[in-house]
Amino acid sequence: MELAGTGGGREKFIAKMNATVGEWGWHGAEFTNASGLGTSNRATARQIGELLWRIAKEDPVLLKIMGARTRSIDIAGPNPRTVKAVHTIGAKKSQRFREFIAGKTGTLRAHGGSVAMLVDANGERKVIVTMGAQPSKKRYSDSRMVLDGTAEYTVSRTPEIIDIENKLDQILENADSPIRQRIADIRDTQGISGPVAVEIPKADLSALGSRIVVTRSGNVVELLVGAVKVPGNVSVSRAIPKGFRPIAFAFGSVTVRDEDSVRMVEIRAGSNGQLSFFGNQSSDTLRGTFQWMTAEPPLE
Repeated sequence: MELAGTGGGREKFIAKMNATVGEWGWHGAEFTNASGLGTSNRATARQIGELLWRIAKEDPVLLKIMGARTRSIDIAGPNPRTVKAVHTIGAKKSQRFREFIAGKTGTLRAHGGSVAMLVDANGERKVIVTMGAQPSKKRYSDSRMVLDGTAEYTVSRTPEIIDIENKLDQILENADSPIRQRIADIRDTQGISGPVAVEIPKADLSALGSRIVVTRSGNVVELLVGAVKVPGNVSVSRAIPKGFRPIAFAFGSVTVRDEDSVRMVEIRAGSNGQLSFFGNQSSDTLRGTFQWMTAEPPLE
């Protein structure tokens, strides 16, 4: 890529990055350095997935570079030498993906490991993006679960599909939406219980779409925390309704977006229905889900 003018190459490159993603309609995305590493850079997993998909479709040279397992780099100057670079994806046996075509990792010590990969799954190309793995090497097992879990449910990541998904997200956030109600009616006929509200005293549910609910499918329960503020380090007895309580203790986490970073808040669910939050402040807006198994009889 060539940028007109002289001097300030890095600044111009960053400006071009932001201008390009603006043209792509990446709402909320921002880059402050050329590498993309740093808590001041922002992009969603979906946006990074779109970027990799665009590279696969539009830039075969860059795609080949991103997929090279090893590469020898000749360095000139007063200390000429050849350096062998090894791709961070696939460097260890436990991290190998036989489906791997190309990809990139990213690691911030305080925020875990991320990875974006283009893979060939039985002749069909897919993009996988996972973020915030703790420890960072868990990004590979997370990606494997995503890939295996979508083996039977594949959709090409076209801009049209992305636009439809964004519109569906808006519909499902609207509690009065007739489409959302129709989906709920369908789910009820498939043996899914809920959603049932989880009561947290002094919780702030004033934001659009704010809720804490549990749903159940078979013996799997999911807790959804959506745009909620709860008292710091709160622990509530019997908050989880009967029929949804875990077999034993279950541990999960939700996220809080600070001004320039994302951090995790731990949650513990007990078999007696107790729900506890660890590490949050009352001003934090919490978002996320986690699941557990239950042996309780389902609701009638």
